Amino acid sequence: MQVKTQAVAEAVLAEAPRNSLALSAIGAIHWQIAEFAEARRYYELAIESDPGDETSALFLAAQMRALGDYEGARRILFEALTHNPTAPDLHRAIAEITIMMGDFATANEHAKIFSEYDPATGGVMLARLSRFVTNEATSRSIIRAFNNSEAAETGAGERA
Repeated sequence: MQVKTQAVAEAVLAEAPRNSLALSAIGAIHWQIAEFAEARRYYELAIESDPGDETSALFLAAQMRALGDYEGARRILFEALTHNPTAPDLHRAIAEITIMMGDFATANEHAKIFSEYDPATGGVMLARLSRFVTNEATSRSIIRAFNNSEAAETGAGERA
């Protein structure tokens, strides 16, 4: 399937070199085979080509988050939100990353917006968030410990 997807994406790029969907598809292929630098390059090209490309922004932010670059992921998501202010998945992703960063006020704001689009999932997110906020000091220490262990597992300190 990857070979066919790549062939189609490359054919599209031959006709339209700045097609964000094709660039994002190639980025996804590189992500799947653990070529993270190439994946990032294609996601960035897709976003440069179409700043409103929500999918590429979500994929790039997910990659940055996986590599421990929470601030970079947050920045990408907020930039995408300026082009798509009502995109539920951007609000969900912002809520998730800001929880990981210990920014509960921002997480709560975006979880509420997300819950307007998806009441079931958003409600669960808000309930979990309320537990974090109830004991903020403990939550921050848990998040810090999780982030440190996640960085150690992914080698985030060694990322390019």
